[in-house]
Order: sequence, then structure tokens, then C-alpha cells
Amino acid sequence: MAESHGTPDAGPFLHASASLLQAAFGRLFFLSQCRGIAYACGMHASTFHLHAPCVRLLAAATLLAVSTLAPAQTPQEHVHGHGHDVMPFDLARTVHVFRMTDDGGVQKVVVRSEAAQPQQVAMIQHHLASEAAQFQQGNFGDPAHLHGAGMPGLRELQAGVAQMRIDYRALPDGGEIRFRSHDTKLVTAVHRWFGAQLSEHGADARAE
Repeated sequence: MAESHGTPDAGPFLHASASLLQAAFGRLFFLSQCRGIAYACGMHASTFHLHAPCVRLLAAATLLAVSTLAPAQTPQEHVHGHGHDVMPFDLARTVHVFRMTDDGGVQKVVVRSEAAQPQQVAMIQHHLASEAAQFQQGNFGDPAHLHGAGMPGLRELQAGVAQMRIDYRALPDGGEIRFRSHDTKLVTAVHRWFGAQLSEHGADARAE
């Protein structure tokens, strides 16, 4: 076999990249892309000695293939990872607690540990007091931003907020917001909304 004269042997890399591209794009498209890369590099497709620009081109194609194979983020992962966008406290050190009642429901956020966490408690209380005031005005923008505007029950709550009473109360370990209404449709909307939050908060929430 002729020496490569300093040109890197990219055989193993080409084989690994080929497998990823074939899985991501299908055999026919994969073959056409490999031929295109080969001809763009001025070489035959069976040649395994690539110049540096060709190696970089193939690496870019491989990264694209890997990105298409990456698993999608679950709703729970999204909420846990992006909770800080709307909540100032640490989700890893706090827990959401949802309790459905005959006239609506109670949503609490409390610290997880019995150890004193005054900063977390202060952030919880400030956030929930602000949220309760916004909710009473029909503004559910923060939960919609985190969970999506299509949350079950959300549209009904926004439209019927005038028939609801929403109160905030501070707790020693956090705070709570209570939702009350005499309208059975709104009570159902609260329950559906709570259920969606319970599901999407995952390990960061529990029912009571």
C-alpha cells in the first residue's frame, strides 16, 4: 500500500460516521451524501485517506446525524430545567404541593428540608404573593410561559376569573395560593390545571 505522506488515515472515523449517517437519514440519502462529500474532496468514495478539509466536512455531517438521534426532552425535564425563568427559588430545594377542594384548590410551595432556609422561604413568599395578585387580574402568563398556553383548564380560568376568589397566605416554610369559586365549571378547571402541573413538575411536586 502506498504511503499517505503525512495525510491522516481517517478510515475508522469514516466508518463510524457512515453508520451514524445511515441510521439518521436512510440508506439512499446516506449514500448520496457520502458520494457528494467524496467528489467534493476530489476523491473516489472508496478512498480512506482524506485531506483535512474533507475530515472537517464529514465531521459536520456526523454532528448533524447525532443531533437528529438525540432523545427529546420530557415535559418534566423542561419544567425542572426552565423553572428559573419564572420562579426565583430553587426547585431542587422546594416542592409544589397541590390540594383539590370542593370549591377549587390550594397550591403551596414549601422548602423540602426542615433546616432553616430563610432565603428560599422569602423568595417563595414574594413570588406567590405576586402571582396571586396577577391571577386575580386574569394574568396567568408565568405558568403559561413555563407549561404552555394550552394547559388544561387555563383558558377557563382566564375567562372566568371574575367569578373566582384567589388569596395568598404566607406559611412558616413557604406560602400558598387558594382558588375558590361557586361555579362548578371553574372548580373543574382548577382541578384540571392542578393535574397538569402535578404531571409536568414530576418529582418537584406532590398531591395532598
